Amino acid sequence: MYLVNTVFRSNDDAKYRLIQRDEKKVWLFPMERDTPVCDELTLGDFQKQCDQGSFVEIPDPYSELQFRKATEAEIRRGRENLELIKPLIEEGARPFEKNHLRNLIKDMSAGLEGNERLAWQRKIRRTLVLWWQRGQVPAVLMPDWAPKKEVREYKEKPGRKSSLTNAAPGLNDEIRKEFDRICRKMLLVPEHDSVKNAYCKFLHDWMASKNVSQEESPTFNQFRHYYTSTYPKADRAKAQSTAREYEKDVRPLTGSTYDIAKGPGHVYEIDSTLDNINLLNNDRTEVVGRPYLYVVTDVFTGMIVGFDLSFEAPQLKTAGDALFCAIEEKTSFCKRHGIDIVRRWWPAQGVPAKIVADNAELTTDQVLHLNRAYGIDVCFTSTGRGDQKGTVENSIGLIQYRVRHNLIRHGLVLKDGRILRKAGDKDSRGDAVLTLDDYRLMVIRAILILNRRKRINTPYDLPGNVPNRCLSIWKYYESRGKSFLRHETDPRILRLTLLKHYTPTCSAKGLCVEGIRYLPEDSEYLKYFRRYNSPQYLEGWQLVLDPSDVTHAWLQPDEARKPCKYVICSLAPSSAHLTGMTLRAAQEYIKTAVKTEAEEQLRDEAFKSEQMSLMDDIVNDAKSKKPADPRSVRKKVEGIRENRSNEIENRESGSPRVPTSSDSMPAPPEKVPEPKETAASASSNSAETASGLSEKKNHEKTSNHDRSAENRNLGLDMHFSGGNIDLE
Repeated sequence: MYLVNTVFRSNDDAKYRLIQRDEKKVWLFPMERDTPVCDELTLGDFQKQCDQGSFVEIPDPYSELQFRKATEAEIRRGRENLELIKPLIEEGARPFEKNHLRNLIKDMSAGLEGNERLAWQRKIRRTLVLWWQRGQVPAVLMPDWAPKKEVREYKEKPGRKSSLTNAAPGLNDEIRKEFDRICRKMLLVPEHDSVKNAYCKFLHDWMASKNVSQEESPTFNQFRHYYTSTYPKADRAKAQSTAREYEKDVRPLTGSTYDIAKGPGHVYEIDSTLDNINLLNNDRTEVVGRPYLYVVTDVFTGMIVGFDLSFEAPQLKTAGDALFCAIEEKTSFCKRHGIDIVRRWWPAQGVPAKIVADNAELTTDQVLHLNRAYGIDVCFTSTGRGDQKGTVENSIGLIQYRVRHNLIRHGLVLKDGRILRKAGDKDSRGDAVLTLDDYRLMVIRAILILNRRKRINTPYDLPGNVPNRCLSIWKYYESRGKSFLRHETDPRILRLTLLKHYTPTCSAKGLCVEGIRYLPEDSEYLKYFRRYNSPQYLEGWQLVLDPSDVTHAWLQPDEARKPCKYVICSLAPSSAHLTGMTLRAAQEYIKTAVKTEAEEQLRDEAFKSEQMSLMDDIVNDAKSKKPADPRSVRKKVEGIRENRSNEIENRESGSPRVPTSSDSMPAPPEKVPEPKETAASASSNSAETASGLSEKKNHEKTSNHDRSAENRNLGLDMHFSGGNIDLE
């Protein structure tokens, strides 16, 4: 059973409306047709085509016209149009006959002459087409509901006449095409220009291509009207933004944080920023600059659960400190910094289910241990999409605003919160009075205040008698067992998990990381560093350093049981001088020592080169002074023993070890040249030499005996053992 006004779509995507039917026939009006002529089909053929799918029923595209809220003038105009075609629509099936319809329209325009009669007939036909096309209800005949047609062509410029005497042409397809080209090139792009500059570009191109003057060219108002009327504001905003900017700053916001977080501890967000305040060192004598602020926020409640302040740029170490603060119990944390609070003021404690961070400092393999050991899913936002963690972004802004409210009154920052001054502004860096510890206390106080703030959105199942505050929402859902937080088993293991892990190099001197050497305290692992066995590569070993003290390190040898299995390591003897230093101080010390050693090595090489040159001079001088000796080598070495004894005697004589005067050493006596030996006296000299050697040995024994007695008198005991001399 098909009703009147039902809309069908044919196989060729043409739309038809069922205008009338009886027991044998149906009349269909093609909705794209602009003349009041219907197609006539028998009921059986129409039913057969519907069964075969040639005609498919579709929703009425003009159904919304029936429910339009119209003015009295529009309603009156619709009634007039209905009265105009009323004689035609009351004729039943007769108007569908083409000749009969023509005669009726002629009769309705009787009494009119010429163009007026033709215009009246065209109006009747157009009104009847609208009646059949849109649904045969009175509302469709009200004005301003015709579908938008092609823009009309004007021979002259329409609209209000300009006060300027120019001959600007009316808009046509050629001008609109050029307008559209300039708009798409200069205005509908992310790096868009101003409308005025775009029109100047159009005017230059138009005058050059058409060889016309400026008075004969389209005006700026024509260009601006085309731009604003052709491209709606929403389309312009989307075209003038990149995909990332549109998603982050332009698109409409839908949903809320409660669509992604189901309870306290379900999702934590972490982010950092460079704070807008200059601080002093601990001695309050030097300005050290601006600190970095890390903040961790719970998405469901909006509560700030942890933070960290330091002068180091965002990295895994500072992010780990902020996460450890978010997980640990807050009363002990605040007590370490000199503030006594009760747990109900800041009840956030425990391991969350998920952490959302930037695509930066947490993108390391070490983060996998958080998921394996504690079940924490670490998710990362897209690059440049800070809106994907808007809760923590908002928390950072609130902390800075709350602290700045106090600092402005003391003149430590500018009134608008800027830290970088413009020309003529006061430079507030010299007015810094706070240290990092002072500023940390202010941040803690600000967090305690902000955790009691009112939330913009309300959780779906929050009762009306529970205040819509961050702290109240946390307590309510925690008391009803809807918290996703879990207890941490061992704070030390958690801290080792969040600290940076290093892959050490192994040698007989120990494990080396950042130039610092360690040896395990456990004898089971100390055996790997025996001196006479070259250490093998220990695959999977990781070393954890505490950046605040390098005295100890923690070795994690088992990859499968990391981080619960660890071995404490101490500084090796070669690095024992670094005891008590921070990691940064140790790195600076090693860097300075390496530089000093390099500089000293350069000086040593220069000194060595100079001394070696002098040694060469000595050898060359000795060669030049040696007299010529024609004797053979055998003759030269025959009396080597006697020559040695004579040389020792000559050098010992007149060269006392202890000078007789404390002011200066006595000058050595002049040597008297000995007469050369002759062949006749060689035998007698050898006998005398033998007797002299025996007397010299007796003299040395006596001297050694006397020297030992002297040493005993001086309190020195000399022990000879294995070639070594020990003085006691």
